[in-house]
Parts: sequence; C-alpha cells; structure tokens
Amino acid sequence: MRNKIILAVAIAAVCAGVIALIPNAPRSLKQGDTGFNSSIAGLEYPGSTGSRISSGTKQLFDSHALDPAYTVSHGKRGFNVIRTGPLRPEGDALAYVQSLLPASRRGSANATFNIFLASLDCKRSYTGSAHGSEAGQSSLESLKECEALLSDKKLLDMDWLTEAAEQGSIEAMTMYSINPDYVLPGGPKSYLRDPEAVQRWKSNAKTYLEKAAMSGSQDAFIAISNGYSNGVIYEYNPVSELGYAMAAEKISPIPGFEEAYRPIAKGLSPMQLRQSESLSEALYKQCCME
Repeated sequence: MRNKIILAVAIAAVCAGVIALIPNAPRSLKQGDTGFNSSIAGLEYPGSTGSRISSGTKQLFDSHALDPAYTVSHGKRGFNVIRTGPLRPEGDALAYVQSLLPASRRGSANATFNIFLASLDCKRSYTGSAHGSEAGQSSLESLKECEALLSDKKLLDMDWLTEAAEQGSIEAMTMYSINPDYVLPGGPKSYLRDPEAVQRWKSNAKTYLEKAAMSGSQDAFIAISNGYSNGVIYEYNPVSELGYAMAAEKISPIPGFEEAYRPIAKGLSPMQLRQSESLSEALYKQCCME
C-alpha cells in the first residue's frame, strides 16, 4: 500500500530509465495505454472534495502555472492536479503543437507543458510501433496523426518539460523529478558517463519540487516525501519522509494514509515523531495558510 501513495504521473511508467532510477515509481500504465493521471499515487483519488478556488490558486491560474480544468482546490491555498484521458486532442499533432507555440513563446507554462505532452504521446506511439507492440486501430490512427510531428525533429526533441518548469508550470515542476529520461537524453548508461548532469538534474528537481510544494501542491509534497524515502533526489530521511507526507495529508485527506505510513511512524522514536509533526505543521503553515 505504501508504494501506492506516491505521485502518479503515470506516463513516467513508459520510461525505462525513470523506472530504473526510481524503483518506487508505479507501472500504472502499460505501453500503449492513453491515460494520464497526475493525481496522488494510484489511489483512485476522488477529485470531488475540492473547495472554492482560493486567491492563491487563482493567481496560479492567472499566471498560467496551473490549468483550472484539471485542478482541485483544497482549503485556503492547497490543491492537487488530476488529469485523465489522452495526452493530446485528436487530430494532427503537429498542427496542435503549432497552435500552442505563440502562447508558449509568450511565456504560457500551460501551453509549453501541453506541447511536452503532445510530443511525449507521439514519441510513445512511435516507440510502440517500432518495438512491434500490438497495434489496434486507435494506435494506428494515433501514429498517423503524429507523422508530421515525428518528422520535425527539432520541434519534437526540444526540452519542453524543463522549459515548462522554468516558466512556472506546477505540473512540469512535479513531473521533472520523476522523469530524468527527458532531461538527460541517452538513458541510464548516459547517467554514468555524465555524473555532473545527474547532479544538475537532482538540484533542479529539488528546487522545482520545493517551489511547487510552497505553492500549495499536494502532489509535490508527496513527491518530496517519496524522495526522502527512496534516497535518489534527497538523502534517505524517514523523519522528513513522514513530515512531508503529514503536510500533504493536512492539505486534504489521503485515502489509505494511516495504513501506508503507520510502519514508518512505528520505526521512529518519540522524539523523531515530534520532529515529523513539527515539520509538517511548519510546512503547512508556510505553504497553505493565507
């Protein structure tokens, strides 16, 4: 159960490099699936408990850091993102990307992130066909729609994920930390050849996650908690792992939370438990209290 309560940006499951680097990442999507869910961790999160839109969340909407169509607001400043369905609309993928480019160039993080998702979808369609995956009619149609974009290598291979994160996309900031394959081309073997690039990725991932968390993102708090658990981006620290998870729980109740984190709490001393509780209170106050 505990492994389920991690950030479920499900498209990360198609990236072998990501799965290899972050063992706890769930394989919630199989090759060829079309769904995308950036809600909390494989938990069938209801997404219907959101309150009125807070002023802090509205500012993120107005600055194009969040898409209101996929955001559930919680309390004064907290929120989480829930995306389901295809990564892009039906039709010519290149035309769709080109329609987003003007807004992206003006600094719209949402537009840039949607370009990333469209590019990802087309890369995945091509990879599936190249590896001989069973291709139904919908897969063949998707590949046909992607043909023009796949031919535009310059556009396709731009680092749209980092660009979106730099522009302020909360989804991109959170996703960056579990998708090193998109910002470190070449996969796991290249990580060994360029350890400095890996360190830059880790440093950037921390910066992005902490900024997203302080903006009120429950997803980012869970991602940081998992970071302290798996010891990849952060050094292993069960006190911080539990503290960040408890802060996420304060934003909005998480189904299965007590069951998932009870083993961690049992492994801590009374002093460490108090430290986790104090950390969660401080984080929640800093991020989510107006």
